[in-house]
Amino acid sequence: MMGSGVAQRASSCKDTCRCLARAKPPLRSDRYRTSIHRVRLWRPLASDGCAAARLRRQMASREDSSARVPVVIVTGYAASGKTLLVNRFLALCKARGLAAGLVLHRHAEEFGITPHEIDARCARYHDVVYDFGSGCLCCSPKGDLIRLLVEWIHRQRELGSQLDVLILRLGPLAAPLLFAKALCTNSEINQHFEVVSIVAVVNAQLASRHLAESSVEWQARAQIACADLVLLNENASSDPADASAFVAAINTEVPIEQMPLPAEAARLEAMLRRRA
Repeated sequence: MMGSGVAQRASSCKDTCRCLARAKPPLRSDRYRTSIHRVRLWRPLASDGCAAARLRRQMASREDSSARVPVVIVTGYAASGKTLLVNRFLALCKARGLAAGLVLHRHAEEFGITPHEIDARCARYHDVVYDFGSGCLCCSPKGDLIRLLVEWIHRQRELGSQLDVLILRLGPLAAPLLFAKALCTNSEINQHFEVVSIVAVVNAQLASRHLAESSVEWQARAQIACADLVLLNENASSDPADASAFVAAINTEVPIEQMPLPAEAARLEAMLRRRA
């Protein structure tokens, strides 16, 4: 099942997301199809240290302790800092000797565009899903994302290995709750993966443009509405107080924190452990 906190947010912000989506542009033509480009990088685990063993125990210490892999969904609008956060997660996993899986969701318009580089060498398995449809085709129960994860399950069985965490980095227009629902409505996926957190990244300098009630970028507000943690990506010219106010106007209960620095391993570790 989906984590209880995620399930509650799915119910509580359904009306909010519907309201935000009223200005949603028409869907693209049906002639577009979902396509997938895969880059497989299976890597052996480094030797486990005390920190790695402790983190594994903390991830596994839950009432429904099973072999399910925790899934952390990273969302945020364009230029928010999602890739920056993912790279810091991956660097931590590599330092701790943890097997991290990574799925990048990108839109068709991004095909051929060089994005900010993901350090895939730190991931046990790395895949890129290109969405040539409405932005959500790849996360349908019969879409490429589900087929990809089923393939991962079988590959893990063949290799006798297990992922410690799966990071799902969404595109700037994607709806996180649709991805969470897709992972929970397939029985095979639900037996092996569990959505534990939806982390939204906000560029503090662009918050007034993306999150204001008058903004046409409703997807950015919908992402905040369903998040259980918001990270502010700040710079010298940004005002974190203003950015926090925009976030709080959308989601009054979500915790707001600063983007963790690479040296803040304890904070990064806590974010991977959190079960919202």
